[in-house]
Amino acid sequence: MAGAATIPDAAALVRFHTRHKLLLMAHSPAALNLLGRLVANAGDGPVELLAGDYMTAFKNALEQPATRGGHVNALQHMVGYLRRVLTEEERRSVSDAIEQFAAGDTSLATPLSLIRRHAVTHRIQYLLDQVYLDVSRPVELEG
Repeated sequence: MAGAATIPDAAALVRFHTRHKLLLMAHSPAALNLLGRLVANAGDGPVELLAGDYMTAFKNALEQPATRGGHVNALQHMVGYLRRVLTEEERRSVSDAIEQFAAGDTSLATPLSLIRRHAVTHRIQYLLDQVYLDVSRPVELEG
């Protein structure tokens, strides 16, 4: 995770926030909203102060373990970026994988891998840029 010292300007803060949106959504939708408001004010003052406040709130958000429901919310959000490019069969496969994860019948890696494969195939850059979709990163689950 980058520190406030590595966020040199408002544009860098926006990029950082954008790359971490789905991860934040899985951990804390409320924190995602708060951090989004901070980023929206990035041009209002010294970025160093804002970045420090942002990173403190970001760290606090990630200290809240992601729940199964939070992951399902993030997964469903990702599917929205794929809806125009997937066939009905592909959409059903991804939906089934998310439902199986929600029921506790499969691991988070199953729907993440499917979504990542479709994001790569269809070059959905927003999804490919998401830290959350990095399947090499271990994900903790609570609840």
